[in-house]
Amino acid sequence: MMKKIVPVNSNKELTAFIDFPHDLYENEPNYVPELFIAQKDLLTTHPFHKHSSLQAFLAYDGDKVVGRIAKRKGRRSKTYRTCKLLHK
Repeated sequence: MMKKIVPVNSNKELTAFIDFPHDLYENEPNYVPELFIAQKDLLTTHPFHKHSSLQAFLAYDGDKVVGRIAKRKGRRSKTYRTCKLLHK
């Protein structure tokens, strides 16, 4: 099967991104899932998004989700570090 990584752009993909750990750790007795609503908030409407951006990705093997990752870009911290470096 062909493996691919795709950006999360739809509600269906976002749900798959949030639910992936539940499938991955379904037989792990010590796994404590995070609340779906808390994860969705963090990825969509959290105040973090006012000053930063986030892009989630899903890894597929055929039609099955086999992994996930997210890229975060914090505009405030980058600006702060840039200013701090300029004032040394």
